[in-house]
Amino acid sequence: MSPAYRQRLFVALAARGFGFLALLGPAAWAQDDVGVLAIAAVGASWAVALIVEALPRPLVLTTELVAAALVGTICGLAAGSSTAALGALAISPLTAGVFRGVRAALGALGISTVALVVAAAIAHGGLAFQGAVAGFTWTMTGLGLGFIGASLHGTLLRTDPLATQRRVQSLIRRLIHESDRLVSGHEPETLGAAMLDQVRAVVPAGALLIQAPHDSVLAPVALDPGALAPPDELATVSLADRAYAEARPVRSVDGFALPLTSEGRVVAVISGWFLPGLDTEPAAQLEQLSRLATRLEGAAIDLETALLFATFRTMATVEERRRLARELHDGVAQDLASLGYLVDAIAAGNTDPTYVGKLRDRLTGVLEEVRRSLVTLRADSGRSLGVSLDDLVRSLGPTTDIALFLALDEGPARLRPEVEAELYRITQEAIINALRHSGATTVQVRCRVDAPSAKITVIDDGRGLADARPDSHGLQIMQERARLIGADLQLTSRPAGGVVVQVRLPAGAAATAATARKKVTA
Repeated sequence: MSPAYRQRLFVALAARGFGFLALLGPAAWAQDDVGVLAIAAVGASWAVALIVEALPRPLVLTTELVAAALVGTICGLAAGSSTAALGALAISPLTAGVFRGVRAALGALGISTVALVVAAAIAHGGLAFQGAVAGFTWTMTGLGLGFIGASLHGTLLRTDPLATQRRVQSLIRRLIHESDRLVSGHEPETLGAAMLDQVRAVVPAGALLIQAPHDSVLAPVALDPGALAPPDELATVSLADRAYAEARPVRSVDGFALPLTSEGRVVAVISGWFLPGLDTEPAAQLEQLSRLATRLEGAAIDLETALLFATFRTMATVEERRRLARELHDGVAQDLASLGYLVDAIAAGNTDPTYVGKLRDRLTGVLEEVRRSLVTLRADSGRSLGVSLDDLVRSLGPTTDIALFLALDEGPARLRPEVEAELYRITQEAIINALRHSGATTVQVRCRVDAPSAKITVIDDGRGLADARPDSHGLQIMQERARLIGADLQLTSRPAGGVVVQVRLPAGAAATAATARKKVTA
């Protein structure tokens, strides 16, 4: 429970407690038995609401609205004999506003008022004059207290130092939940083409183009060339820029541009070229385009969602693309460069058969490197760390003369997906380095996973540690990955020859991994 939520809970407790005592005292002094009974029932409903709101996963909005309905019903049933409990109508909007803001306050006020009127109508045929006046007074008081509660809600939210992180967590959870739906059927090109089909069904146009803002510049999303080429492409691009800047449909003799807006911002612009011989009044045409923009508003929001998700997906894969780029630079690119020297020698008339053999060996090496990259891309959080490493060893074994062994001890509990991914990358780099550079005859991989701890060791019997090449970044990347998850990475030489690479993830690493990640990325 966050500090801000505890403060809201305390405010709600204080409001209900003081409200209960303020209503009960006068009713008991006046010996208003019906009023005392009604106030007791209201107090019981408030007590239940507080208990529910104090649970680890409370349904706060639902609880507030149900409590407001109960309060209104109780007051309506008692209104025929007593108006002492009507003051409780002012408390529900206050507490709802404190917990969920102004909309919840207005919702609680509306529900309690409707419940009051309906209950009074059923029980007494309606509110008497005195009850109606008292009900109106307390309802207006509740409206004011609801706004005060909503103001307190905003103030308490701003005092929570973790409020931003909590909102980010909520958004990321929703994004993860919706990601499958966004990936399938929500590609911007597909949605843009569907929107152009809708435009073509209404507007007699030749070519159609849909563009979306990207860094304040319109970028193409989808194109439907139609049967005719555009008469003046530059003029139409100018139309699209004008429609984007002015946020309204514009047209010329040959073409038009239609901005699609959402909440006052332009999310896309559709431009097109009219078919020749079109005889339509410009004013009527602009009116038609405005109606079309209204019809396409929902589709435009879908398109914007797809574009935002595509941007997020691109940002999320930037680091992985950089890593693959480094691997390609250190591996495939250098191998291809060496192939060029062999091809040059053969093209110059060198008939030495060893050159052809070397060319064949280098081509085989490039193919193996590409296969390793494919294995890297296939590794994902859907499989456990042990299964992924087993697949890696099985895929690398047939490509080398070095004996490669894996000893796996993995419990049923899983590590976090991002931790498994980093451990996999570290182990993969250690294995490939041993296969490429160690001159070993045997490489052993030992993996023990007992979540939340893990220990992986890669041992070779090669020539031992050598000086790092200036163009190789493998060890630095491994160390960065270990720091990201709070793991400890060690490289040591074996007395009998060879290298031991050990990465150890302590049980408490999860608590400090986020801090480590911030330090690495800062």
